[in-house]
Amino acid sequence: MLSAQVKSSQPSHVQRKLKESCYQGSIVARSAYLFLLKMLNPSLSEYDDEVQRVVKLIVEDVSKVSVHSQICVICTWPFSVFGAAVVDPEQREFLIWRIEEFSRVWPMHCFETVANFLKDIWGTQECPGVGWNALLDRQCLKHLFV
Repeated sequence: MLSAQVKSSQPSHVQRKLKESCYQGSIVARSAYLFLLKMLNPSLSEYDDEVQRVVKLIVEDVSKVSVHSQICVICTWPFSVFGAAVVDPEQREFLIWRIEEFSRVWPMHCFETVANFLKDIWGTQECPGVGWNALLDRQCLKHLFV
């Protein structure tokens, strides 16, 4: 991810921040990709193999970003987008936990808003939500501050 020149010339704390910026860039790019997939193919299911492949990659990147990283304050939009496509219960639990951790370190209301948005669109096992179809629904999105 980082060039050999950066690794040999920069202190470890600078390298860590650069890596986290790279992870965040990947999270944003992949979330934009998912958003475009849904916009271009509204009937595409969140259970689609390609969608879930990208979600898995994003979750891996999210796990590599420290909750103390300042870069997390710009992650609410990608969390809303890719989070809408998360179908695995463990990934959902992890994402909500990460959002809550970011919120504890960086007390901003937008993290709570995103967590509530995701819980609403996921629904429950007894009463499933709209899932990532929420990305096409103005009513769902109008209260979402990202």
